[in-house]
Amino acid sequence: MSELFTPYIQAGFAGLCFVLVGVICWLMRQVIDVLRATSQVIERNTSAIDRLNTSTHRVERAVNEMRDELLKRPCIASEKDA
Repeated sequence: MSELFTPYIQAGFAGLCFVLVGVICWLMRQVIDVLRATSQVIERNTSAIDRLNTSTHRVERAVNEMRDELLKRPCIASEKDA
């Protein structure tokens, strides 16, 4: 048991601890970089969905206007009523 407390072994454990702390810090930086990239992707996807939503509303409005115009015509209105 006294071999564990020799200065060389203690220095080895301390060095290993510093290496592990360095690895943990490096991994945390990598995780933070991935989270930043993910946030940017989510932001871009959200803006794309908003643009698509706006476009869909415009198309829906145009289709409804066209439907109303077509239903004003007597030949089509009579077919719908039948």
